[in-house]
Amino acid sequence: MNSTGNLILHLTGNVRQWIVGGIGGEADLRNRPAEFAERGPIPTADLIKRLEDVVRGAQQVLRHATAEQMLSRRRIQGFETSGWGAVFDCVPHFKGHTQEIICLTRMQLGAAYRIHWQPQTPEEGA
Repeated sequence: MNSTGNLILHLTGNVRQWIVGGIGGEADLRNRPAEFAERGPIPTADLIKRLEDVVRGAQQVLRHATAEQMLSRRRIQGFETSGWGAVFDCVPHFKGHTQEIICLTRMQLGAAYRIHWQPQTPEEGA
């Protein structure tokens, strides 16, 4: 397992704990240290499926969350927060580790790294 895989496990655990469990009420079964201790191998397709599944679960929770759920106080990972606090904590956490994964990917691929979109106009940043 490489560090990118561990970060995907970590993001999966975090979204499940903070959104699916923290707001949606599912049991918190997260083992955070195991996310970083895993040495695999876990196939890439399996890691991606796990992440996609938990993101879909989080989307479902947020689609159906009530104002009361979003405003009520709760304890997640030892922190006192609201449903909105959980979202505002989870989203930048996800973004930060996504940037970390991109950086690791660029370092591993070197000159072979390509992005799907490239700016074409001055307005886009070409």
